[in-house]
Amino acid sequence: MIADAGTVRKLGLGPRPDDRLGQDLESWIDQQLDSPPVRLGISRAADPSPEIGNWPDNLSYTLEERVRRLVKWRRLSDELDELKLPENERDTRRHELQDEYAVDRVDQFKFAHANVYSRDHVNMRLATFWLNHFTVGDKETVRQLIQNYFEEAIFSNLGKSFGDMLYSAISHPAMLTYLDNIYSVGDNSQSARDCRGRDDCLAGLNDNLGRELLELHTVSPARGYTEADIRDAARVLAGWGYIFDKPIWDDDATLRQPYIPYNAEPGDKTVLGRSFGPGPDALRQLTDFLAEDPSTVRHLSGKLALHFIGDDYSEENVVAIENAWTASNGSLKNIHRAVLLEAARSPGRKFLPPAHWMHQLLRMSGAHLFAGFEEIGDEPDTLRREPWRIYPELGHDFWSRRQPDGFSDRKADWVSNEHLDRRFRYADVIFRFCKPVLTADEMIEEYDFTESTRELVQQVES
Repeated sequence: MIADAGTVRKLGLGPRPDDRLGQDLESWIDQQLDSPPVRLGISRAADPSPEIGNWPDNLSYTLEERVRRLVKWRRLSDELDELKLPENERDTRRHELQDEYAVDRVDQFKFAHANVYSRDHVNMRLATFWLNHFTVGDKETVRQLIQNYFEEAIFSNLGKSFGDMLYSAISHPAMLTYLDNIYSVGDNSQSARDCRGRDDCLAGLNDNLGRELLELHTVSPARGYTEADIRDAARVLAGWGYIFDKPIWDDDATLRQPYIPYNAEPGDKTVLGRSFGPGPDALRQLTDFLAEDPSTVRHLSGKLALHFIGDDYSEENVVAIENAWTASNGSLKNIHRAVLLEAARSPGRKFLPPAHWMHQLLRMSGAHLFAGFEEIGDEPDTLRREPWRIYPELGHDFWSRRQPDGFSDRKADWVSNEHLDRRFRYADVIFRFCKPVLTADEMIEEYDFTESTRELVQQVES
């Protein structure tokens, strides 16, 4: 089988006009899975012919830089509140602090550019699948951490095992904050004991992350776990995380995997019949145990099939992915290779969620919708080129606050008059104003559209 334009469009975010195709499919898939994550972008979309180049280092922030900004932002905001300024002046000063210390809007530009311009577009598609699976979003300090979470917990683990990614995602500050584990205190922890009897002190176990770890991220309800399993998973997680916009007060805590012994639950815990001891190592033992469970393999093989093949995936597709998972001991590269081959060989067409649809349209047409990195912070032009406007308008924004199960992969949840109207409007903007290299007719010829699509396009005037 050959890696033609139609197949590439199904497996990744679509070929760019200058991509060379036609090689053996399996070799092309291996090449994509081995592609280094070189982040590309454009400097100015307003230029006549924007050139694609490396994303600037000064617009990429480490976790440590993000936390320093959050701490300073919090301190200056607290000082501002003490000044008791008039409301309009206070609001202006707050916006100024946000502009100076927030990084989430720059992050969204980097995310958008990577999806449109980077060459490793299959890995980008895979990484956004896992970003949605391990959902985090707009809550408290999480907006400032999402891009770091995407790069360090998700993308950097694509070549490792599912167990590695699971542990990295669950122990990352973005996840610990989004599902409230930063407020979770073991019932028998030193923190809870010191708190008892004090009217000004509340401390208790929060099972949000323990519940979602079992229900969504690994085994699913098909495993038949109990409320006791959820509570003990939460007890393993107690002590993980702290409030990231306040100064760090525990010398033993680290930024990347923050564990506070003072809040941790002592003693053994039992999840799905397996015993886990006290201390931070228990979390990795728990995530490894769950990653290897057959129910996890089954649940996530089906979810991958749905995302890449579509609603009409078959039992045979799921079994092929399961077999690759089991034979490789959870190697994500082997799992992903099986998924991509199953998708390529499946006859059906895949209806794409809005963000993937837009990334494909921009890549394949060669158009430039998003502002360039030198234009970040400029007054918005009439096209409103900021990703923090565009993704929410399409209804597919990875920085939004949403339920822990993330965005749906089912076609029915994205087919409505409103959703399709938004796609038509953005397609119109892209082809009229964003300097596409290919016309719609040329794209139809180049990228293997169906005959029914060809006929429909020929019937419309614009």
